[in-house]
Amino acid sequence: MANCDAIYETRAKVMKHNFKWMIREFSEMMDKRKSLRSKFSVPGCSLDGCLELFPLGNKFIGGPDEIEFLDLDVHVHFEDDPIHSDIEVSILGPDGEKHVTRRRAITPQVGLTLPLPKMKNFFPEDVLTLSFLVSITTDVRTTRRKDTCLVNRGFEGDLEKLLDNPQVSDIAITVGGRKFWGVRALLAARSPVFAAILGGNEGDVVIEDVEEDVFEEVLHFLHTDRVRNPEDRTEKLLHAGQKFGLKRLVQMIGLNLLKDLTTDNVAERLLLAHEYLLQGVKDVIIRFIKGRVKAVVQTQGYKKLVDLNCPLALEIFQAMALE
Repeated sequence: MANCDAIYETRAKVMKHNFKWMIREFSEMMDKRKSLRSKFSVPGCSLDGCLELFPLGNKFIGGPDEIEFLDLDVHVHFEDDPIHSDIEVSILGPDGEKHVTRRRAITPQVGLTLPLPKMKNFFPEDVLTLSFLVSITTDVRTTRRKDTCLVNRGFEGDLEKLLDNPQVSDIAITVGGRKFWGVRALLAARSPVFAAILGGNEGDVVIEDVEEDVFEEVLHFLHTDRVRNPEDRTEKLLHAGQKFGLKRLVQMIGLNLLKDLTTDNVAERLLLAHEYLLQGVKDVIIRFIKGRVKAVVQTQGYKKLVDLNCPLALEIFQAMALE
């Protein structure tokens, strides 16, 4: 992964919004067990919500002193579900510092329990101030880094001259009805599977279970460490990369699973990320699903996921429960 990370970088677009809720005559609220409501929204985002605050009374915690608690419910509605979102809640002290901070992933309803600090004069002028920070991830993009230290790509260009060149090749590889030319030493050095095949075989090689155009892309990768326009054959290239033991190719192609995610295709993408051991891609996809879980579970892709790998489908809800 180190080499792959050096070539590709992933950037997330995150919106952050701070706001405060000041509750005056706070002691009266606690004494009379009154509940309060307040609405909020996030500028520039299709999110609006409602806050409900309830006194819970006293509870014993590990000693003779009683601690009072507040129960805060956050009800949220998104017009367009984000990839990931969370909310941080803190009680502000008289010095403006945050105390009793709680952080949760945003779901349609979030429940938090806040213990009230017992410090003297913690609520000046009988005012409780709650501080909120909403973070919303709206976009994740993976791009190839630009080479800033190399004048040209001469070495890759020289190796590319060996690609499917019968004048310098010492082996023919037949795939389907097409013959490809290769250099044994290069193929064996780049792929452990080719090293095993060629080690005990002096003649030409026949490759099955791979389409001609897919194998052409594999050869191009072996010579240049690059893949040309793989979006239209992502799954086939993942299969070929695994077949020939090309972990780097699998990692590079796997990043395409994050492009153009929708509720209709995300379950299928999750299945592929899991099958080809792309844990980082899998984590991003699960975060995407968590923000749209109601829509995703109604798709044919999700039903197919449940049929093919029910434990994987359960991982989505396990991840939600752990937040």
